[in-house]
Amino acid sequence: MIEEEGSSLPPAILRGLGDRSYDKRKAAALEVTALIKSCQEGGERDRISSVINLLAQEFARSRNVHHRKGGLIGLAASAIGLVPEIDRFLHLLIPPVLECFDDPESRVCYYACESLYNISKVARTSVLRYFNQIFDGLCKLFAHVDVDVKNGANLLDRLIKDIVTETETFDIEAFIPLLQKHIKRTKPYIRQLLVGWIIVLDAVPDINMLDCKYRTPTQLQHTTHKHTHTHAFSQQHTHTHKRTHTLSYSHTTRSTRLPGRLVQHA
Repeated sequence: MIEEEGSSLPPAILRGLGDRSYDKRKAAALEVTALIKSCQEGGERDRISSVINLLAQEFARSRNVHHRKGGLIGLAASAIGLVPEIDRFLHLLIPPVLECFDDPESRVCYYACESLYNISKVARTSVLRYFNQIFDGLCKLFAHVDVDVKNGANLLDRLIKDIVTETETFDIEAFIPLLQKHIKRTKPYIRQLLVGWIIVLDAVPDINMLDCKYRTPTQLQHTTHKHTHTHAFSQQHTHTHKRTHTLSYSHTTRSTRLPGRLVQHA
């Protein structure tokens, strides 16, 4: 039970975020964004931290599935309101979202993916401090049985790749152990994820994947060679069937705008 008295969020927002209706959760999230912006303009950083902690502890980590959904959209809404100085609050925003990648409810996993997409879109290269945890999370999502979760993971993966390729400080040496760790898994979706990263990084002038590949297991080199032969066709196929995304997830159900995003009902 969330205590409304003395809370850092008004009662109406608390009730909205925990509602069964997506529309009510979305409306409450818009109010969170407005509140965070107001607090930022007033220099109320302690209250911002209090709001984010509330969204994490009482919502994203709640036993109530609708509260978890509300917490995730609330954390994303907070990030949107923190554009000028989101770096100060990433340590509060990202961990509860990553935890929801393991949620038993597939819709919560999807919302967690969407929430991290929004946070990363705002934070850009600052989010790379959590790259290892994010990449581990992507491997979980790529292996998920739910198609919507996999589609969401693909869009998050593309964004993280874009962010990595726009920075000059990506630690390729720290990335190789992740490749070594996950290449041992037999699920083809995870191997496709790994090969996709190798191909993208190999195209970056400042990163020498050839040197790195010689320090990876023979299994990784074999898998890379095998999948690279089909990459050109895959790229063409993807381009042909690619839908236009405006910071959005494609889905067959109706969708509604959150600032800068399209999000699903459920």
